[in-house]
Order: sequence, then structure tokens, then C-alpha cells
Amino acid sequence: MDQRCDKTLTIGSSTPSIRLDLTRYSRYENRMNCRLTVRASNISATSRTRLMLVFRKIDIKGSDFFGCDESDDVLYIHDGSSTSDPPVKGLARVLCGEREPVGSYVSTGDSLTLRFKSDTWNTDDGFKLLITPFHTGSCLGSEYRCNGGQCISGGNKCDNYRQCGESIDECEVTRTLSWIAGVVVGVIFILVIIGLGVFCLRRFLRRRNNSGGVVKYSAAPQPVTAPPMYQQPGSVPPYQQPGTTPGYYPPAPEPQGYPPQNAANPPPYPQQPQGYPPASNPYPYGAPMGQ
Repeated sequence: MDQRCDKTLTIGSSTPSIRLDLTRYSRYENRMNCRLTVRASNISATSRTRLMLVFRKIDIKGSDFFGCDESDDVLYIHDGSSTSDPPVKGLARVLCGEREPVGSYVSTGDSLTLRFKSDTWNTDDGFKLLITPFHTGSCLGSEYRCNGGQCISGGNKCDNYRQCGESIDECEVTRTLSWIAGVVVGVIFILVIIGLGVFCLRRFLRRRNNSGGVVKYSAAPQPVTAPPMYQQPGSVPPYQQPGTTPGYYPPAPEPQGYPPQNAANPPPYPQQPQGYPPASNPYPYGAPMGQ
């Protein structure tokens, strides 16, 4: 800007945007009083062309917290082609300090006028601005529409500058939206997986509760081993028949003679015949022998 004081700079189709710095040096000079008018040529056949302003940096001696002192270093931005025009809507009449205004600011017409003045002592870096012509009609195929509805040249897209005033470059906006969409899809997928896991777990617990929660196990039958017979020291082991399994003993022999009697209930005495034997056989036991 300090190289174009008291001049008018025209931008338009051939110049889609300008980066306007107060000075090319690290610090501006003392006793500056520089004015520059920026005018936009017509870039739309159906809509009026205006200018959009975005701050990249501001570092002007003073503090806007307590209000800028016009006797110090200050910047004025007028909405028009004259320093008598009002300030651009949304901006303070006098600008200073290090807190840059956020977002974009637009003119009501096709011109902006900037004026900067400095006092006699101490200087700072100055300011850096982006000024872009735009219209609010239907965007052409070679144009890019900002979120605020402004149509700007497509040559401004993905140039690492924020002509639209968003927090990042227009190309980064597209990449960021794609990234956000990917994150949303991933989160939805994870939630679906978690929901299915919870559903399956609840079904498992419900089935276990309905069955009593007891799981029965059947063990295989185990062979029963008879304990070994105790043998007193010095005693003779019982006789074992050849060819028999150790530990096997033959059954006791059947008792001989009369069956055992039960003293408490003896068997009945056999009934004796009564009277004489029949006449057909007077001697059932044989005839008596002679004397």
C-alpha cells in the first residue's frame, strides 16, 4: 500500500483477488499518511459487483481494548471512494492493536478507500488484507460460491487464502466436510456394532435366567474297587484255588443231614393212623411167626 499512496487500484475478472499489505518491510515508517482506493470492475452481467474484505493480520501500535487514539497510528476503511464515506459495516471507524477482526466484511458499492497514518515515534508490522470482487447472482461454472452466498472467481479456490472469510481455505472446507462425513459414518457403524453386542448379551442372559442358571454335568461311571482284606500279622492267608482270580473264594458247601430246626416253631408231628387196619389185610406188617 505504501507504494500506491493516493492512487486507485482496479481489480476484476483478470485479477480475482489481491493481497494488500501496508508495507513490504518488517515495519512501517513514522509520519505516514497514505490513502488508497480499491475499485471492482463489473464481473457479472446480472448482478452488481462489490468488494469483500478479510483481515489476515493486524499489528498497529495502540490498543483497541481501550479505544484507538487517533493521534497515534490508526487505520480507516471507508465504504466508498472517498475518506468522507462511512466505515464499512461491522468495522470500527478507527482500527489499531493486534486483534484482527474475524470473518468477512463487504462494501455496499464497488469501491473501498483505505487510509493509514502514523505518528512520530515507534512503529509495528502494520496489516495484511485480502480484497476480492464478488456478486450475489447465479454463480457461473468458473466461479465458486462462498457459504455467505457470494460468487467469487474459481481461481481463488485452493490457493491457501481465505477469500470467503471462513476459518480455512475453500479447498480445506471441502476436505473438512469429507472428513466430518467419514467420522460420522464411522461413529454410526461403531454404535450399530455396540447395539448388536448389547442385544446378543441380553438374549443370552435372558435364556440363562429362564433355564434356572444351572448347568448339569454328567460324570462317567467310575469302577468300584473292593478294598483289600485286612490280614492280621502272623495269620495264614486263606486257601486260593488255582486258576481263580485273586481275592475270589468258593461258596460254602450245602449243609448235609436234616434241615435245621427252628426251635421257636418246630414242624408238626406226623399224624398217626387211628383204629384197626382194614380186614382185607389183617396183618399189614406181616403174619406172626409161630411160637
